[in-house]
Amino acid sequence: MLRSTRLAGVLGAALLLAACGGDQTEGSPSLSGSDGDTSTGSAQSAPSGKQGAAPRVPNPLPVDGILADPCNALSAAQLSRIGLDAPGTKRETRTGSECVWKSAAFQDNSVSISPMTANDNGLDGIYANEPEDEYFEPTTIGGYPAVYANVIDSRSNGDCVLWVGVTDELAVSVITQIARGPNETDPCPVNERVGTAMIEQLGRG
Repeated sequence: MLRSTRLAGVLGAALLLAACGGDQTEGSPSLSGSDGDTSTGSAQSAPSGKQGAAPRVPNPLPVDGILADPCNALSAAQLSRIGLDAPGTKRETRTGSECVWKSAAFQDNSVSISPMTANDNGLDGIYANEPEDEYFEPTTIGGYPAVYANVIDSRSNGDCVLWVGVTDELAVSVITQIARGPNETDPCPVNERVGTAMIEQLGRG
């Protein structure tokens, strides 16, 4: 019942979004199964042409590779160090493409990366949706502005959503769903590791 409730929450958040239009350590993250669309609802578009409340991206990253295939966001070496099985699975969602990887240690656990092409205002769109979010915690990932945010707070159940601004026009979601293992009730550190690896990989061009 708990698993069904969590997946329903993620799917509900995806529908809301569609309507709104460092060094890595080794070991397997205790990343939960991602059977449905893992996109979330924190990307309501800010008014076009207006700067929002989000911090500016200091050095925009090359994004052609991740837009063509979000599975390009992590290298094979990074996946091995983080503890994710390769290759990832590319899927189309209502908000764009995503790539999902399973944990090598716990196949029920997963992480997904998705460039939020449905929102062309980057992190400004995420910040605009703050009143709707149950949690909203700005941070920095690999020197880039980011925020932990989602319309449903199920972090204690193993789900965490991180948004990273890779350009001022594009935010990328990093979503962990963890059903088993040491991060089952504290998933967000895994998002940080994956997000940092993604920044490193994109920086290589």
